[in-house]
Amino acid sequence: MDSNPRLGVVLLLAGVASGVLLLVEGAGRPMAAALTGPDVPHLDKLLHAAAHAWLATLFFLGSYLLGKPRARLPRAAACATLTFALTLLLGTAVELVQAQLGAPHGRVFDLWDIAADALGSGLAILFWLVVVWRVSRLYTGGKSGR
Repeated sequence: MDSNPRLGVVLLLAGVASGVLLLVEGAGRPMAAALTGPDVPHLDKLLHAAAHAWLATLFFLGSYLLGKPRARLPRAAACATLTFALTLLLGTAVELVQAQLGAPHGRVFDLWDIAADALGSGLAILFWLVVVWRVSRLYTGGKSGR
């Protein structure tokens, strides 16, 4: 997994588009309420975690593939920090929009939604950090993360 700026830009644009879709969906009726089928406990929180895992994957890989700084592990750490902050900010923004809309629109501010967002983002970032670390070890024969 070395730098690939074109793919990085495409992934970042897909992340921005996904983030915009989350904000738009957050301003309307809850999509989870329209889902039918078996009763899944905490479905809303699972959807929050999954959506933010997707966002974190796009933002992490997109920023990582842009290739700055050059060393793999420091670059991955910087991308992880930036990605987590960005996805947490986006999740909080969605909840603030929902707080403004209020119950008449089927929306309320929920700190547990933000926690689910953070959990999904964190798990996805952790996964990609492990992938970068393992790939780095393959390239260097198990020595350093450069």
